[in-house]
Amino acid sequence: MRDPLPARSLVRGCSFAFLSSVVLSALLMTACSNGAQSSVPTASGTVVPEAQAQVTPKLSPALMSEDVTAIDSLGADERVIVVLKDAAAAIGRKDLSHALKRAEVLERAIGYGKNKQALKKIVSAAEVAVEKDYEHLPLLKMHIKSQAALDLLRASDQVLRVMRDVKIKRSDLTSFPLIGQPQTIAKGFKGSGVAVAVLDSGLDYTLATFGSCTAPGVPSDTCRVKFARDFAPEDNALDDSIRHGTNVSGVVADLAPGASILALDVFDGDYAYTSTIVDAINWVIANKDQYAIASMNLSLGGGRYYSNCDSNPMAVAIKDARDAGVLAAVASGNEGHTDSMSAPACASAAVSVGAVYDANYGNSDWGDC
Repeated sequence: MRDPLPARSLVRGCSFAFLSSVVLSALLMTACSNGAQSSVPTASGTVVPEAQAQVTPKLSPALMSEDVTAIDSLGADERVIVVLKDAAAAIGRKDLSHALKRAEVLERAIGYGKNKQALKKIVSAAEVAVEKDYEHLPLLKMHIKSQAALDLLRASDQVLRVMRDVKIKRSDLTSFPLIGQPQTIAKGFKGSGVAVAVLDSGLDYTLATFGSCTAPGVPSDTCRVKFARDFAPEDNALDDSIRHGTNVSGVVADLAPGASILALDVFDGDYAYTSTIVDAINWVIANKDQYAIASMNLSLGGGRYYSNCDSNPMAVAIKDARDAGVLAAVASGNEGHTDSMSAPACASAAVSVGAVYDANYGNSDWGDC
């Protein structure tokens, strides 16, 4: 199997992704724009951050390397994710001015289903096994058994890309004043009445921070963790030994003291497969109304992208979640790059969150920070 994509822990500023749901996008964008960045002028004369200026709408070499073109490049136990073309035509909408209504979300899922059924007819069951159908997303996890089947899939007008099911690592953070949280709380925006889905390594909800829960939602008057599930293989633990998910969820709990938390464990050891992250986002879309989900936090990432990665399966899922009214805040990367981001922060629909200094220290070269 291919080596996992590298990504390490962010330690400063708003590198982990969440904030109060009502003002999530504006506050997050404001907070992260305050970091130390160099700028360049655009053709129109507008000055933009240098890193932003270097992000152009074309596929980067790193993104292209994830495409599967030869069956012998896959390990025996390696799976792929087939990215289908968008089924937006099924609901007669291309540009969204507001979040999809529940009926439109379901209608879109039906459109995806029709496209998937058409795709399945072009390859035999002996050559392709569908291991996961994400009903709210134009994605399929597959085991492809022959080059002929791979060629048929890649040639289909239903298919955008066939990609590896790559591994993703965790990211971290600290610091409320940098993102304007105290002022937001003072204005009454505490996240009350909505939930945040934390896609991470799990959550020890028995801690007092989360209401000393004995189970998700229990006791009902104090437990803030309303749902918890392992999307990765069940490990019979609330969190792993690193407790990254508990740390991130604790920051969410303090940052938005009125919000509920949904613990979606996507990690199997040190890594989370792309397909597992996609599965969790699919669940978020399906259960948005039941839990009043306003946002997702993904303090994770991998790879290096110099441009938007909108055909990446995670980016596709994040776009559909945003269309449904759930905004994804994603750590932008851990390698200290100023000209690129990791996936899925490189998704156009994501709010990508970078590290910032907590004071003006002038120019410094930290190497791999």
